[in-house]
Amino acid sequence: MKKFLTALSGFLLLTLGQAMILPASAQLALPQPSPRCGARLTMGVTDIEVDYGSPGVNGRALWGSLVPFDEIWRSGANSATWISFSTEVQVGGQTLKAGKYALYLIPRADKPWILALNSNEGQWGSTNFKESLDIVRTEVQIAPAPSFAERLQYSLEYIGMSSAQLRMHWGPTTWTLPIQSDAKSLGMANVRKFFVDRPGDWYPCANAAAFVLENGNDPAYALELAQKAVRLNGEHFYPRWILARVHAARAEFRLAADQADQARIKGEAENSDWYQGYAGDIAKNMKTWNEAAGPLVPAGKKRK
Repeated sequence: MKKFLTALSGFLLLTLGQAMILPASAQLALPQPSPRCGARLTMGVTDIEVDYGSPGVNGRALWGSLVPFDEIWRSGANSATWISFSTEVQVGGQTLKAGKYALYLIPRADKPWILALNSNEGQWGSTNFKESLDIVRTEVQIAPAPSFAERLQYSLEYIGMSSAQLRMHWGPTTWTLPIQSDAKSLGMANVRKFFVDRPGDWYPCANAAAFVLENGNDPAYALELAQKAVRLNGEHFYPRWILARVHAARAEFRLAADQADQARIKGEAENSDWYQGYAGDIAKNMKTWNEAAGPLVPAGKKRK
């Protein structure tokens, strides 16, 4: 009997222990007072994401009360707010490597707030906050918001391919944080990396040539990419049009006009909506480049 009871108690302990370990799918899901929210933006070639718990005002006094002044704040509810960058960026004038960072604030009365980006991005709240892990500290200027936000909101606002801003809005208060990147250099690096030991396709070649032409300050490389696009698909108007633009940028106006004419011929044969979107620019620039090139010189004769 004693052996039986010992075996039975062991079985029950094992069974109860297994029952207490619930799989993730069996965890109870309930509405949260401060739901998790987020925002995403691609600035040039840089992906930016912010994730935060969004508390409500619920009739409470915010700054200096619910959120004390001169104390570190998780910038949201529950787990600390975090922000991530896929490339190196400049935040508040300081360089920040690609990565994911906890975002903390120190609200202050009648002063700009202190914003800290901390490397310990997975922490809960601010109980384990360590200033020594701050990667960037900067100030943000508080301003009255144009409207009242019942719930904390963060948004990412696009300004240009090298510039964006993070905005916080809660209650009557807002602030913005400028974010910059060197989109031209990053884009050029992506182009060069993309075509290393890659046979390529005409469309990315043509697009890369256009980007290099406009942003890369490397007309020889733009010409190489445009010529490759034409070799890969010279029957489409678009590679011819990009090659024409590259020749024009190199002051090779006769070649530019000839390629523009080829783009016109290929495009009219295709007669797509894509071509129709470019037809006016092609005709206008072909006229300009023909005038810049001057009259054709018969074979065997030299220009005066």
